[in-house]
Amino acid sequence: MKIFPRILLWLFALGIAAVSVLGLLDYAGLYRVRTLELNDQAAVVAVIAILFSLYFLFARTGQRPAREPETVTHRLENGDVKISYETIEQLVGRAASTIRGVQNQTTRVRTTENGLLKIMIRYSIEVDLDIPKTTADLQEAVKTYIVTTTGIKVDSVTVYVTELAVKPDVVQVTKRRVE
Repeated sequence: MKIFPRILLWLFALGIAAVSVLGLLDYAGLYRVRTLELNDQAAVVAVIAILFSLYFLFARTGQRPAREPETVTHRLENGDVKISYETIEQLVGRAASTIRGVQNQTTRVRTTENGLLKIMIRYSIEVDLDIPKTTADLQEAVKTYIVTTTGIKVDSVTVYVTELAVKPDVVQVTKRRVE
């Protein structure tokens, strides 16, 4: 919740609590308010209003605890190392950039029940390249790079070829006439 609505809610709860306390003091005969005449039902409502006001004044409404990023835990002799999925996705991107013809790659990382990595890669391949060979090279490069860099074993590297990409040097250049 943003700060302005929070301040308004706090002020409203404070006002309701103050009116309720005055009403209860009048009901008990400890403080006389000329305009108030409370009966038993109004006193119960005042107590409930005070409880709600206290809740809104002191509860941390709308705030969620910070969520820890998804990680893979690698156990070592001296303790654990947690590597975020985002970091592994970046490492996959570095490995994929070494393979000729791989462009526009996106990666998703998950873990199996055994703690092994499952990596899914979507990419565009340049025209006129051998798709099975390029895919096999990509899978091997990613698996080797991740294992050597992080020490975490990779269960599978699934590759999806999403489209054909045009080579940057094949882009047609339009010549302008000079008059």
